[in-house]
Amino acid sequence: MAYMDVQSYLQRLSYLGDVVPSFETLENLCSAHLQSVPFENLSVIAKEPIEIDEELLFKRIVHRRRGGFCYEVNGLFQWLLKSLGYDVVLLAARVFNRTTRLLGPEFDHLTLSVAVPEHLDQRYLVDVGFAHVFRFPLRLLDGTLERQGDHDVRLRRDTSETCNWYVEMKELDPSSEWEERFRFTLEPRQLSDFTKTCLYHQTSPESPITQSRLAFVTKEDGQLVFTDEGEKGPRIIETKRDHSGSTKTVTLLEEGQVKDTLETYFGLVL
Repeated sequence: MAYMDVQSYLQRLSYLGDVVPSFETLENLCSAHLQSVPFENLSVIAKEPIEIDEELLFKRIVHRRRGGFCYEVNGLFQWLLKSLGYDVVLLAARVFNRTTRLLGPEFDHLTLSVAVPEHLDQRYLVDVGFAHVFRFPLRLLDGTLERQGDHDVRLRRDTSETCNWYVEMKELDPSSEWEERFRFTLEPRQLSDFTKTCLYHQTSPESPITQSRLAFVTKEDGQLVFTDEGEKGPRIIETKRDHSGSTKTVTLLEEGQVKDTLETYFGLVL
């Protein structure tokens, strides 16, 4: 593995905190990443090819200040964590499509199992590439249930299934129910293992990544989304929450406003 310019990466995250490996540092790095590096598919929609090579991803995300989807952002973040001394294992997941009610293919999603050097017996599920679900590392234990911003996330293990770990999410609304987001195994993977499905998600008309433009960042008090899904056209959806609940503001955009809006709100220079 080539040497990483850690300082440039931390500057990309606007991160000024401690870098000594600990759970607190891991939590802070995840938060900084989610707020600084958007989950986005704009290159996919523009048919700009993406290669999941660590050095190419570094140039794209750090130097060009772009975001990406799971293979890109988790693929680069794992390199940062390894460079800082964390024990990192790449895991393959299959995403549950809430529209079709079907699971995606093997290697559909890249997620991370991470341990702090002094506590290798305690691992965390770390994911900065699955929009909206994760805000913090999740203890990799059967039955873990944690509040992640404006929703709860839990892990469930089913030993009767080959793909035996489930990530489920539930909104805070009392009427909401638990919904599966993805399932994974603990089999260690290499970044190159995801090459075929990365190409699939760039080219297949059946992939959710090719359907419409999307950019998403987490904020301290909510989240910010750009999308052009559906008939409303391009728009910004800003969700803010406080002690009394959450509010959502939708701002419709003309196509000519999109480029400047993405740079202003998401820091993306196209």
